[in-house]
Amino acid sequence: MSDFLLPLLKGLYPQFFLFAALGIFLRIRRREWTRFDSLLLGMYLFFFLSLAFQPWLFYRLLVTSRRYLLVALPLCLPFTALGVRDAWRFLCRTPRRKIAGILLLAVCTVFTVWDVYSPLIKEYTSRKKSHERQTVVAAARMIRADWRNRASARVTVMRCDEYQSGKHPLVETHFGQVGYLSGGQLCHPFLKEASLLPDYRVTVGRINEPGWTEVAEGRAAARLPDDIFIYRREAK
Repeated sequence: MSDFLLPLLKGLYPQFFLFAALGIFLRIRRREWTRFDSLLLGMYLFFFLSLAFQPWLFYRLLVTSRRYLLVALPLCLPFTALGVRDAWRFLCRTPRRKIAGILLLAVCTVFTVWDVYSPLIKEYTSRKKSHERQTVVAAARMIRADWRNRASARVTVMRCDEYQSGKHPLVETHFGQVGYLSGGQLCHPFLKEASLLPDYRVTVGRINEPGWTEVAEGRAAARLPDDIFIYRREAK
């Protein structure tokens, strides 16, 4: 449930939504509400809820992501502008309130900038994110080098609800970007159902399974983390 509720709350983008709620409340209170306002609010709620529940409608999975909900945000911004305008007018009535308004505006601006750039900052400051980024870049580099002289073929199996490039090598891993950056694609479950086996596996820790050979050449040069291992499927 947390995979749904937390992104849902973040997807409201509180720094905009709170002012929008204020704008809606004051517009109704002053009896300035129009049919166009109802249409705009209805469109916002429709887009927001349909995007939020889309995985549940198609896959029966109650999960969502705030980046998908960003599409609905522009429909909320007119009400946000009204809320900001009314809040600013109220705070500018006295010098002290005006200072408080400037501070509030500064806090909202800082919060918005942080909200936009924090994922990028975490890529370089978070130990977990840095490890993932290093793994993706290094593993993709090693797979590209190892695959370069091997015969390639197109993947002809398609599904309209799963994106794929149709290219080899197929990479089985929890690090989804490795497949794309290596020149191929992630080995989706539906490809396995079509009897297409992965060409490579990128794992956390060693595996000892028949039919797989570890790719060790270039490991140091690529700076692959010590706990990550790459395996190539042996040709039959």
